[in-house]
Amino acid sequence: MATDKTHNEEKSKHCLKLRQLLLESCGIMAEYAKDCRNDYVAHNSSQTSSENTSCCDWYHSAWQYLRVLDCVSSPQWHYEFYKSAFEKVFSEKTNVKILISGTADYSFLYLILSLFAKNKKIAVNIDVVDLCPTPLEICKWLKKNLKNSNKNWTVKTIQSNITMYSSEYKYDIICSDAFLTRFSVQESKSILSKWEEILNDGGRVITTVRLRDLTGESKLRLIALSSDINIFCKKVISKYELLTKEEKNKLNISVEDLRFMAFRYIVRMKSNALGGKAEVENLFKCNGLEIIGGDSDVGSVVGEIRETNYYRIVAQKLIKGSKRGKK
Repeated sequence: MATDKTHNEEKSKHCLKLRQLLLESCGIMAEYAKDCRNDYVAHNSSQTSSENTSCCDWYHSAWQYLRVLDCVSSPQWHYEFYKSAFEKVFSEKTNVKILISGTADYSFLYLILSLFAKNKKIAVNIDVVDLCPTPLEICKWLKKNLKNSNKNWTVKTIQSNITMYSSEYKYDIICSDAFLTRFSVQESKSILSKWEEILNDGGRVITTVRLRDLTGESKLRLIALSSDINIFCKKVISKYELLTKEEKNKLNISVEDLRFMAFRYIVRMKSNALGGKAEVENLFKCNGLEIIGGDSDVGSVVGEIRETNYYRIVAQKLIKGSKRGKK
């Protein structure tokens, strides 16, 4: 499997098209975020600011600006992995039901639709579930604006806590990008249990999970280090300065506002490594999901602040009655 640093022609075209879309929608998503009245991101009741923290503006208004600059986590960091995992399922079925469980914006949805666009023989039904309305609204924006000749797909957005979500049918694929990173181990158990419940027998989870680094970091980064804050903010501004004049005009944001967005994001965002590779495997297995060796691997990406290892996971729902994974 190609590494995340391998930029083949197909990936380059995909990322270029996504970048053009993001440049169009950064300001639109920021406006959506202003209308949100709750902060839905786990562990993020900040005590470092006197600002009202009961909305997601600090997160979702900044997100696509930071994604244009490649300064926050992205499914495109794992493009080759997702391409291989999804195309394997697409080659086996003529009708695929997919659940995107948690999404920061439309980047993951766009990746799936881009991979599917080449295959005219299958129908794909995608449900996008998130607790916050802002990423759902920007997914609707993508749905309206995507110019795609293949119309054998449907996209439905649902606002719900995934652990409370009830579906009228079961899914062939449940996927997310670095979603479990936002939760504790106990919360992740509840999410994995729900995923197992609403998967078809033999259905697959396709996702990435950040691994604990080798320095023995505490599992939950409660407060960003001042050095990390400085590294991140400098990175954002330096990436912005590399943009063309046309790209800066499309973003339509001042350096001062961008710096404030970056600072507010990195101070408030919390990231939770669920352990090492063996711990993550056990977490999935104890919830009826067995990670498929050969389809899954550990890979390194540039990371938001420093190089980071992710477990790229394809897990299959255990057959009912199987003793595998039971304790």
